[in-house]
Amino acid sequence: MVCHYVLLHCYHYFFFNLARHCLSAPLLLDISNNITLFDDAHFRRNSISLTQELTYNTSSSYNTSVRIGRAFYKYPIRFLDRARNSTTSFGSSFSFSILPSRFCTFGDSFTFLIVSNASSYNRSIGYMGLPGSIIDTQDSFIAVEFDTHFGPFDINGNYVGCDVNMPITVASVNVLSTGIDLKRRREKTAWIRYSDSSKRMFVCVASSGFRSPSPILLAVIDLSKQLNEFMFVSFSASNEQGSALYLIHQWRFKTSGFSASTINKHKVEEEDDCLFCYPDDNTSNFHENTAEIIFCLGGLAIFSVIAILCFVTCSIARKDVQTEEAMATKLVKFK
Repeated sequence: MVCHYVLLHCYHYFFFNLARHCLSAPLLLDISNNITLFDDAHFRRNSISLTQELTYNTSSSYNTSVRIGRAFYKYPIRFLDRARNSTTSFGSSFSFSILPSRFCTFGDSFTFLIVSNASSYNRSIGYMGLPGSIIDTQDSFIAVEFDTHFGPFDINGNYVGCDVNMPITVASVNVLSTGIDLKRRREKTAWIRYSDSSKRMFVCVASSGFRSPSPILLAVIDLSKQLNEFMFVSFSASNEQGSALYLIHQWRFKTSGFSASTINKHKVEEEDDCLFCYPDDNTSNFHENTAEIIFCLGGLAIFSVIAILCFVTCSIARKDVQTEEAMATKLVKFK
């Protein structure tokens, strides 16, 4: 009886402590509370899908409206300090995949978008869900296109370009010449940096898992006259003459150049610049966490087996003792 009590006590102690340690290991959970989705955009397996797969072409000579999707970080971010007449530098990185439809031709494109008015967009062909051309208004936008459709003003159907206040690139590059194919299904990572001091925007693209390479696009552009004090960071996409899924898997954004006193309360902090990603989202941490969870579960299984064997052994030993006591009692009675 004492053996069973001690065994049960040890089992409870080790089981609950080991289980608590396993459950405290960080798991990969999506953080979507800060993201607002519009139109066809939706969450899909811990990613943002900006579009939906279609089984038909979305436009024709009789239809000039296209399907679009947009995803916004819901808080405006400060880009301009009017009191000091200074403009922030900024940077963003995100991983993405472009998956073609099985039923129709390839889709249009998606963009990384900084816009002053989140409710401004255009469904016309060629706009990719961007606002209409902005001239002499208080609104403005800056976009980086990842284009997979060969349109009238495009250099080809596989390029990266920069737009300012209109859906026509001010600088672009044929990514095929750099060894990148946007139409391949493989996940890729993009890095976008703007330096206010040098008035330059850099865009890098590489297969996910590789370090940031040299920029594939360098645009000399002064955004101090284009950025409003507060603007929204977002993505937009459209399926124009065909269909594709444009997926965003991880998304980080941060600004630099302002003192803490000039940043609004919803600023994306330097040490916490994740807009849509997962705790400890780098690959090494993922493998470490996975290995730790497997180790914990394996430990629980092994300890359970040992506990069962000990229980059976104690039961057998107890029966042997009871048998010997019974035989001794019979011998005493016999005498």
